[in-house]
Formats: sequence, C-alpha cells, structure tokens
Amino acid sequence: MSQTVRTALFEPEYWQQAHQVDAALREEAPVHRATAPSGLPVWVIMRYHPAQAALEDDRRLRKDSARLTEIIKQQFLTRGKPAELSMLYGPTMLMADAPDHSRLRKLLARDFTARRVEQLGARIEAITDGLLDATPPGVEVDIIDQLALAMPLLVICELLGIPMHDRAQFGRWASALMRDQPEVTIPASQELTGFLADLIGLRRQKPSDDLLSAMVTAQSSQVERLTTEELLATVFLLLVAGFETTVNLLGNAIAALLKHDLWQRVAARPELVGAALEETARWDSPVRSATHRWTAVDVRVEDFTIPAGEIVHVGLASANRDPRRFGETATVFNLDREDNRHLAFGYGRHFCLGAQMARLQSRIALTKLLARFPRARLAIPFEELRRKPSVIMNGYETLPVLLG
Repeated sequence: MSQTVRTALFEPEYWQQAHQVDAALREEAPVHRATAPSGLPVWVIMRYHPAQAALEDDRRLRKDSARLTEIIKQQFLTRGKPAELSMLYGPTMLMADAPDHSRLRKLLARDFTARRVEQLGARIEAITDGLLDATPPGVEVDIIDQLALAMPLLVICELLGIPMHDRAQFGRWASALMRDQPEVTIPASQELTGFLADLIGLRRQKPSDDLLSAMVTAQSSQVERLTTEELLATVFLLLVAGFETTVNLLGNAIAALLKHDLWQRVAARPELVGAALEETARWDSPVRSATHRWTAVDVRVEDFTIPAGEIVHVGLASANRDPRRFGETATVFNLDREDNRHLAFGYGRHFCLGAQMARLQSRIALTKLLARFPRARLAIPFEELRRKPSVIMNGYETLPVLLG
C-alpha cells in the first residue's frame, strides 16, 4: 500500500474511497494514527476483535466527558486551534462512565422500552405514508431529503415535542453538527443550545405528554436527579443522534439494494427487509466510528501500544468488513448471510439505546418504499454518489433516485 493512500485517512480524498482505504490500513495494522478534519489527532482501531474488545473495555478506555474535553482542548491549544467544543461533548450517557452512565441510561431506558418503541409504529407508518403520498412516481427525487431524513426527523421532533415551525431549522442544526468542522459545528451548537434551553424553560412552566417534559420531571426527582447541564446535554444528544443514525441506515440500505440489483427481489419478498437492513448495517455501517474515548493508561492493541491520554475512535465501518471475522466474503453484500453479528450499534455498556428505534423506522420506511416503487433505480451511477465528510457518521449527502 502506498504512502499516498495511507495518509488519506480522514483527509478530503478519503470519504469517497473510505472502504478501500480502510481495507488497506486494516491489513497493515490493527490501529492507525490519524488527524480528524477538526485538526484533532486520534487513534483509530480498524479490526473487528480489537474493536469489540475496546467497546467493552471501560476501565482503560474511558468516556468521562470532563477529562475527555480537557484532553481535546489541550490537543487543540497545542496546535494553535480554538479550544471551544460543541454540546455533543457534554455530560450525557454517551460521554460518561459508571456510575453516572448507569444513572443517565436508566432515566432514558424507561422511555425506550421495546413496548414503548413498538407503540410508535403506527405513527411512523402514518408519517412515512404522508411523505410518500407527496412523492410522485416517475420522477427523480433525492430520497435522502424526501424520506430518509424527513421521516426520522419528524419522529424524534414529535417524540420530544419540538414545535412544528422549528423543525426545519433543527434539521439544519443537526446536519451541521455532524460535519466535524469547528467553524460550522460551534455556531450550530450555540444556536441549538439556546433554543433547547428556552424550550426546557417552557416545559417547566407548562409540561406536556412528550419525552422532554418527562425528562424535566426527572430532573426534579429527589430519587433520580438530572442536573441542568445533564438535562440540556441529553436532550441535545437525543435530537442529534436520535435521527442521524436512522437517516444513514435507511439511505445506505436503499443505495445498497439499488447498486446490487436487489431492489425488485426484496420488493417481491418483503420478509427480506430485515436481512437487508442488518447486512447494510454491517456492509455500509451508518456510524463510521464510535464516539470518542480516552486512554486512562497505555493500551495494547495486538502488537501496538496507544499511549495514555490519547483520543481513540473505534472504527465500526472498518471492523464490520474485517475478513478475520466475516471471512473472504466480508466485502460482499449478501442478503443470505447467516452470521451477521456486526458492531454497527456498538457493543457492551454503550450499545446504542436507540438501535431498536432506528431498526423499526428503517424497516417501516423501506418496506413501504419498496411496495410503492418496486422498479426504482439510481438516477446517477453509484460511483458518483457523494459521502458526508464525517468521522462519526457514514451516509450520503444526497441519493438521487428515479421512482417507478
């Protein structure tokens, strides 16, 4: 492998050839040093088994937001960069170790039980039907904008009680926050934080039956207390992460089925939708890298050592294509794959709380899209689709499709 390709990790040319670059790097070593677009130096774990081990190692690889932000700010200052961070680094369960993680996750888990999520099915179906009713057949549409983004955005906004007239602006804020570019993320974070602080104040005065009101109530509980900062950061996290994973899972699945000429097969056999989504989660993971961890001590990864005090990303997209785990067909999109224990939603204590929600929304939307438009096809060659330049998320900027 050439030096040119190796140094392309997270650089401008990386995004359009990420799977190829990942494959070459994965064969060279289990972990690689890289620089994120923000300028932050990180270590990226590329292979499946080390990635799985890292995801459940909460003793050496920590998530505590206070120390994490301290390390990141010092790294930026050392390189002469502004040290302000977005609210995504705030004290949420995603950026917490035990016992805080357990407390914060418990507060949310009661609102994301299997029964509660399934009860949302009818509303997800209605939203999807409404969006598809407004999508005429026989024309080119951006299916990301029309469905893959619009549907989960509406769902999470309804769940949290975001006013209708603010939802379009929220979508723009959330997209900006995934860019990993401080000049874009910091203003978006500041604006969204101000918006949420005002909305939380309104819910304190006049609670409703939405999830935000339930969280405000939990903040006032003497048994399970949320601090004001935890409440704001958690709502921030839910609004952003609560739909972005679904956008990518659904969009990537649509692209994969169309690329591999499997659209009509799955349209004729809708029982394959679940398998299509799980194989998409492995083959083209909606999350490229698990969110930041920091090394509390020197961490050995096979024959390499990551020093203490460093930022680590677990490369989920790379790990899920590792032939050491999935054999010689690891890079093949296979609807009939029997063993598909991927890491797309994480592993261990920090397994994605919203995984079931993402799967449910994607299953409903993809099933309905296939039924309505069984002869859909890509409007441009697959190779011309553009990826989002995001270290954390993995999805398409747009997905032009001819519906039929």
